[in-house]
Amino acid sequence: MKRKLLIDLSPGIEETLALWLALRNPNLEVLAVTSAPGKVNATRAGQNLHTILDLIDPSPRPRFGVGEDPLGGLSVDGSMLNGQDGLGDVGIPVVDLLQRPSAAKVIIDVVKSNPNEVTILTLGALTNIARAITIDPSIGSLIGHLVVSGGSLSAEGNITPCAEFNVYCDPRAAQEVFQSKLTKTLVPIDVASRFSIGMDVINQISDADPAFGFRKSLSALFRNYRQWLGREKIFVNSSVALLSILHPDLFIRQKLHVDVEISGELTTGMTVFDQRIQSPSRPNIEVITDFDKHVLNMFFAETIRMV
Repeated sequence: MKRKLLIDLSPGIEETLALWLALRNPNLEVLAVTSAPGKVNATRAGQNLHTILDLIDPSPRPRFGVGEDPLGGLSVDGSMLNGQDGLGDVGIPVVDLLQRPSAAKVIIDVVKSNPNEVTILTLGALTNIARAITIDPSIGSLIGHLVVSGGSLSAEGNITPCAEFNVYCDPRAAQEVFQSKLTKTLVPIDVASRFSIGMDVINQISDADPAFGFRKSLSALFRNYRQWLGREKIFVNSSVALLSILHPDLFIRQKLHVDVEISGELTTGMTVFDQRIQSPSRPNIEVITDFDKHVLNMFFAETIRMV
């Protein structure tokens, strides 16, 4: 039986890779995809997501929703690695959105139509999830599982010294979601980034696949990693989060209590984990703490071949 999935993402390049892998995986039924702010603003995220869906042309086509920016605006810029358009500035034609169905409404409708069956995978700011729960608190008990790519277990950030990109985009939304009673798993950046891939893996994508043109975006991401980070491999944190759903036995997990700093002068967006031996705080989230990267590499290559 296929696992029902809703993917909420800000379509930068590596997030789009995870989306493509999910849409092509025969063990998943992607019911809906919703755009979230993050690597690009909400308007561009919606355009990018619609463009990618047209490029991949999945069958059946999932429901589509467009999110909004955080109430205080989007305070980050992901263009260094992803380009101004979020897809590597390689000339992928982006279509205008004739309709903008609400991401929060799509999330609510899909969850209510499939009570306790839907896993939601978030690959961007948690703005849409927080809004959906605020609009209809009843869905909190109807979401099967929430898997979040974001945060940092060690407080080592990638957008500030101690804040991870996705949480920093909308720390108040992240705090609301983490404090909710949802059954949820966090895949922190400092754990996920233990796994990275080279162009040899990407070259396994079949030339016959309709999404073959997206390899231009991936190549641009590799160039930007080399230019700005001095790395020959790219992190695929979103794909690691997806693999934690497809192959849960590969991952080590720990139940912890997490909160988000929302007002610190130097620490806004920091995920704060209470790991005291005798903590008064009850665990509110399951956290991925480790995995065997060699085995994960085997399963990632297998996932690529499946598409």
